[in-house]
Amino acid sequence: MNISHIRIGNCLRLRGENLDEFVIVSDVNPNENKISVHNSKDEIIPIDMNISNNCILPIPISDIILHKLGYVNEEKSIYGLSPTTIYSQYFKDYLIEIIMDKEKGWCLVTSSPKGYFGCKLKPIPYLSDLQNTLSPLFTYKINLKSFEEKTLNYPSI
Repeated sequence: MNISHIRIGNCLRLRGENLDEFVIVSDVNPNENKISVHNSKDEIIPIDMNISNNCILPIPISDIILHKLGYVNEEKSIYGLSPTTIYSQYFKDYLIEIIMDKEKGWCLVTSSPKGYFGCKLKPIPYLSDLQNTLSPLFTYKINLKSFEEKTLNYPSI
């Protein structure tokens, strides 16, 4: 994973020998190509991306991930789109809506900049993409304890 895409607060997957867990990035040092992460036990783990780049993986967006984050799915039509499953959640005064587009994959639904009728779909294949897109609006905190490996069905090592 490229360090330029990693931000403090991103939830990522840490894999290694006898290790497979979700972590939160607590520090990013692009000059030295190093990051620090903490796990659900609040242990701080330093990572040299030059050596351990393959150990840090983005977490793909899925139905399960969205439900774990508190999104509610419903069948509806928005902005003139044909009815589809929309995952939505309110953050402060913002309604965040996510759909699975046949061509683009998981997408964040955004309105046009001037509020005209219509919408744009911003692809968000990974949880960190969603976090980085929403971070200018508000802090998107994630509780690691809600992500238990046995409920996510990701392949283990």
